Amino acid sequence: MKWSSSVQICKREYPLDKNFGHHFLLGVGFGLWIFSFLWLSDAFELYQLSSAEKFKRLLAYACVGSLSYTISLSYQYQRTRFKKQWVFLNETVLLLVACTFSSFSVYGIFLFFGNENPVSLYFMNYLTDVYLPSLIIILPYLIGGRLLLGKFNPPKEKNLLKNPMYVIKTSTDNLVIELKPDQLIYLKASGNYVEVHYLDSSHLKKKILRARLADIAAQFPQLYRTHRSYLINTLFFKGFIKQKTNLFVDLSYGIKIPVARNMKTKALKDLPFKTKT
Repeated sequence: MKWSSSVQICKREYPLDKNFGHHFLLGVGFGLWIFSFLWLSDAFELYQLSSAEKFKRLLAYACVGSLSYTISLSYQYQRTRFKKQWVFLNETVLLLVACTFSSFSVYGIFLFFGNENPVSLYFMNYLTDVYLPSLIIILPYLIGGRLLLGKFNPPKEKNLLKNPMYVIKTSTDNLVIELKPDQLIYLKASGNYVEVHYLDSSHLKKKILRARLADIAAQFPQLYRTHRSYLINTLFFKGFIKQKTNLFVDLSYGIKIPVARNMKTKALKDLPFKTKT
């Protein structure tokens, strides 16, 4: 049970800001935080050095911290360049990459400059007595900074009005349909398949994919569900059509999409256009 819970947490989506300009500024701030912490705490035991020499060494450590984070962003770029989901496991791997690179880089600086305590020059002593205790104080800045960036600067594709493309994939093979927002009209579930109805050079077209409508709805929350078997693109919404007790959505082109009885009130509220009778 515990193992299953851990796996679920690792696969849970993690908020991510994909603007690398923001991450560059975060990396600069990370370096400044490292410099400030080491200067005030003297964690690397540089108290016998002159202020100028101490400044030079701590600046090197700060630069290594910023560089380590910048290098770790290459993993983020490779993971997200094809719009793959960013989860807790990915965030953990990125932090481990940054910490691993910085641990060896800082140790290299230790060897280059030397240290007032020769015992700390042994790698394991350096890790347990110097690097890890400092990391406990320094790393929360990076964790908190990335979390705040993700919370307050969500990826642009989550903005329902700015999604540039609908990339719909099958669940069993590599077949992909890419449609612009003004092409996709609606989707209809048909057993284990989904009918994709779209415009191609002003002509109505249909393709059938082996996929689940629920998965597509989760991927593109801007598509509106009027029925358990239908998702519509509201860009094509013209109004409602009432026929006795039934309600339909008019998507023009002669297309009428049924509205489920338990969704009528919500649809009439969410799509307040003139109703046809």
